[in-house]
This record gives sequence, structure tokens and C-alpha cells, in this order.
Amino acid sequence: MDPAIEPEDFQASAPGKVRAVSVRRGSLHDLDGICEIEHACFAAPWPREVLAEEIAERSWSRVVVASSQNRPVAFMVYWVVSTELHLLNLAVHPRWRRRGLGRMLVDHLLAEARMEGRIEVLLEVRVSNNAAQDLYRRVGFHEIMVRRRYYSDNGEDALVMMLRL
Repeated sequence: MDPAIEPEDFQASAPGKVRAVSVRRGSLHDLDGICEIEHACFAAPWPREVLAEEIAERSWSRVVVASSQNRPVAFMVYWVVSTELHLLNLAVHPRWRRRGLGRMLVDHLLAEARMEGRIEVLLEVRVSNNAAQDLYRRVGFHEIMVRRRYYSDNGEDALVMMLRL
């Protein structure tokens, strides 16, 4: 596997931002990088097979990567469900955090939703994940309910958030 790209390898265009990152549709070619990010970010990562299915087999699923030098440094998975998009997973490699990549992916998601005429975007986020909740609130999401004991790894509650477009 290629060595990981360090954020310091790139000149920042603004404090905390990385200039040499692009957002694109993920492919099976990205699977190793996506799995690396998934394992670095989550105590209970999605299995490789599930991520591969999201990329290649589920017509309603979209996998989007933020990549640098054509290697994923962040990704998201969302589903197209009738008039809504449902964000299932968003992760930024720990070495690439605090550089606006999560926001970049969320902005991409919202632009896609608007372009496709979707009415709303839904997501679940751990009640303990304050950083993600803050990001989602900054772009206009609000809390609509709590799913008790939603996460199977530790029984943590999920906060359901929604943004009407």
C-alpha cells in the first residue's frame, strides 16, 4: 500500500484548509483507502464487504471521497430514498481533520440534494459526537428525535437530525 499522504505535504490556501483536495464519486479503486479511514475513525467499523457493496452493488447508494493525489482522505456514504438523502457515514482520516474536509463533503451532499430536487436530508449522529453535531448545525440541520440505544457496539443513543431544502 502507498504511504499515507500527510496534510503537511500541501500548501494551505487558508488557515486550516487544504488546497489540493478534490471531491468525487468513490470507486472500488478507493476501497483500501476508505477502509483505512473507516478503521482509523470508528471503534466498530463497517466491514470491507459492506463498503464494497455500497460502492458497486446498491443502486440507491452513493459513496463520495475527498481525495488528495487520487487517494481518499475522507469519505461519506449516503442513500437516495425517494425525495430525501440519508447520510449514513462520514469520516475524515484523523491526520486530515480540522481542515474543512467534513464541511466540504457536507456541502457536496447538499448541492447534490438541491440539484436532484430532493426535499430533505436526514442523518443519525452519536449523542457524544459534539464535533459532528456542531458541523451539521452550522449548515442548517436541526434535531428531530433521539433513537435510543441505536449503536450496537455500545448501546449509545443517536440524535436524528434533518435539513429541509
